[in-house]
Amino acid sequence: MRPNINDTTRLADLKKILSEKNVSEFSISTIERAIKRGMVFKKPEDLALLNIPAIDISAISGVVDIGTTIVTLKNLKRVEYSFKPIPESNAGFFMATSLLLPIPIRKNSK
Repeated sequence: MRPNINDTTRLADLKKILSEKNVSEFSISTIERAIKRGMVFKKPEDLALLNIPAIDISAISGVVDIGTTIVTLKNLKRVEYSFKPIPESNAGFFMATSLLLPIPIRKNSK
């Protein structure tokens, strides 16, 4: 699986992969500083804002995913509710809908 360029938890892996693909040290350190300061890369053209050479941009976009990261939480419970109309009352006005609620799971501390 290709690492996401915006994932700060895998920054060491990102640096290793980029150096293996012969991306210049200047580009790697520039990207690292930008990510640590909060910059988010949504498309490969965003790398050009940092004056990274075009050859490095093409190498980077070939080995990493560029876009927002998906964060998965281990302590999250999904609750799903479905609402359906009662046939006798205004069934024509209410078709169906769903409500999904993420609920954090907390351990009881006693």
